[in-house]
Amino acid sequence: MGVRHRKSQRVAPERESAGSGRNRQGTYLYSSVTHLPSVSIPRNPTEAHRNFFQDVHEVVRLVPPGRVTTYGAIAHYLGARHGARMVGWAMMAAHTAPDYVPAHRVINRNGLLTGKQHFATPTAMQEALEAEGVPVHEDQVLEFKTRFWDPSTELG
Repeated sequence: MGVRHRKSQRVAPERESAGSGRNRQGTYLYSSVTHLPSVSIPRNPTEAHRNFFQDVHEVVRLVPPGRVTTYGAIAHYLGARHGARMVGWAMMAAHTAPDYVPAHRVINRNGLLTGKQHFATPTAMQEALEAEGVPVHEDQVLEFKTRFWDPSTELG
């Protein structure tokens, strides 16, 4: 017999240990999935083990003026198919890169300027795109499909 929680959630006493992965409400704090691939992190990284953020910045530097790409397209090109959020984190760190990264050319999969809050002013991203000839209306890139630059297609 387990301990009763709100809405008849039951947690067996043996599952309430510190390492069980459940919180006091009986819901999982993390997944117990065991089929995820293991990731090996090198102890002494060499040049062959590039920083993911640097790789993202290099791809973004290749996006031509007047074109846009997406977080997901960059992630897919770099082999991190479900890593769009990680690309977003790399774009937030673009101002720390030693060379200029045209972060305004990276938008979400629907053509929205979702990263605009990370620029100096709320309109800086839109202004930079419009200066390159990309029309934007209400934070939406117009003609998105014709302006989309897919690194997997363009870079092979």
